[in-house]
Amino acid sequence: MTEKDIRKDIDSIIESQTERLEALIRRIERLLYDESVAILDEFDYIVVNNTPTIANNPKNMRLATVKAGSRLKGKYEAVKRNIIQKVYDIAKKVIRSLILLKTAQGTPLSEAQQKSAEEIVFLRYGFNARTGKLIKGGYLEAITDIQPVITQTAGDMIKAIQSGEGVINFKRRFAQQFMSGVQQGYLTRYFNRWTNDIFQQVDAVTQLQLATELGQNYGIYAGAIKDNTRCFCKERINHIYTKEEMVSWNNLSWKGKIKGGNVLIDRGGYNCRHTINWVSDEIAEKIIENQQLNTYELC
Repeated sequence: MTEKDIRKDIDSIIESQTERLEALIRRIERLLYDESVAILDEFDYIVVNNTPTIANNPKNMRLATVKAGSRLKGKYEAVKRNIIQKVYDIAKKVIRSLILLKTAQGTPLSEAQQKSAEEIVFLRYGFNARTGKLIKGGYLEAITDIQPVITQTAGDMIKAIQSGEGVINFKRRFAQQFMSGVQQGYLTRYFNRWTNDIFQQVDAVTQLQLATELGQNYGIYAGAIKDNTRCFCKERINHIYTKEEMVSWNNLSWKGKIKGGNVLIDRGGYNCRHTINWVSDEIAEKIIENQQLNTYELC
């Protein structure tokens, strides 16, 4: 396969698997919503002005503060491994494809370099590269913890109990808030911070690590320009830069920049689909013969 074919396959994997991951999270969101409704059906109700109303009593408060949390947590933990396994499998595919890309570019990595790069990338995301197991306290375990969602759900129930809200009204409002529809639901909104970018970031982190293994210090800011492309990216697409020049971009400000991030990984910022394709000194020198180094387009 050519370099272009491999890059096309990687982009296709990232796009399709990001959509599948988002769909998986929406299914889990539905599962947790159904469990929440089952808990609501166990509440005691009283009739106020001919309207079924949530009773403000110890039983309902225990359901909201204790039982809801443990039951939602239990349901989620039973399916959480599906999310983790999905991320691991796709990350592995992306890493292996990028190793092939380096070979196609004429800069193959030794077996030791490949193992080193894979281990470092997986450690960053909280995986043991040898076993594929999640590392307790690692990055991915932290960002897939749904305690904030559980706390928000329980908080809604507590408010409804304390206010004596009508059952029908609360269930309708709760469904609108919890489930993805016109707006994003609790779980989708919580995970939206990373699901749109996780595989794109794996790509960027792996490329940077492979470049480090190979001692590559030049990168091409690559990708397509679309209607929603940031000015930051438009200025740089298809131009070649030194690593030092790219690192200096961290000191700039632009709309969509990830605060405290690293431009070598985050590129243009949230939901950026552009890549930094690192190249050898030899390839860089050939490109520089026809293109000036560290230049920008006007935007």
